[in-house]
Amino acid sequence: MPKLGTKEFHDLVLAAQESLRKITLASELAELQVATPIVVFHVSYGRNAWHSTWIARYTKNTLLRSRVEARSFIRARLKQGTSYRMTVMPGWHLAFSDNKSFLVTEINTSEPFKRLANPAFARKGITKRDALNLLKPDSEVWKAPIPRHDSIVVQETKRPASDFMTWSERTEHPSQVGTPGRYKRTIVGNQWWMSFDKGLTDYDISYFEAILEKLET
Repeated sequence: MPKLGTKEFHDLVLAAQESLRKITLASELAELQVATPIVVFHVSYGRNAWHSTWIARYTKNTLLRSRVEARSFIRARLKQGTSYRMTVMPGWHLAFSDNKSFLVTEINTSEPFKRLANPAFARKGITKRDALNLLKPDSEVWKAPIPRHDSIVVQETKRPASDFMTWSERTEHPSQVGTPGRYKRTIVGNQWWMSFDKGLTDYDISYFEAILEKLET
């Protein structure tokens, strides 16, 4: 190993930096291989705000693949005074050529992807760098106004798309495992489950389905 301060050490550092730059650039230029429409389970927690409104703030790794996983996530974090909700929502699994994958969805809305004017980030061949830039809530593919709270969520995942329920497999009745909508934690005695919250605004998936039709053309 060259001594600190010598030309050899300086050259070694420059070579390492250049190697890292090339690796980073290659990753950024990785191309989208498949964009799979999936069902995503999002867990939120907190307290009811003014006039019984609920603000679902995103926290890391709360985009999950099933009700079972959502229940385990909640059970591990239960504490007195905290309420939990689960939203079964549409989204995408984006798989890139460098074996990196991301989950994409929109929270804090009952009309997911209504603001999306152009689903360019989900078109095969787009680079990872461009796709992630387009997924920023203030990019040109989203209609104004920009939400004040968390909206577009991009979460890296090591799971393949096959580990998730595809959008075509979604169900329709609230008691089934993959029905889009919002659910609250219901407690009876020592037992609890996530039940459909009829008091909330209907969850509208029509905008997402219109986007899927646009992607097919």
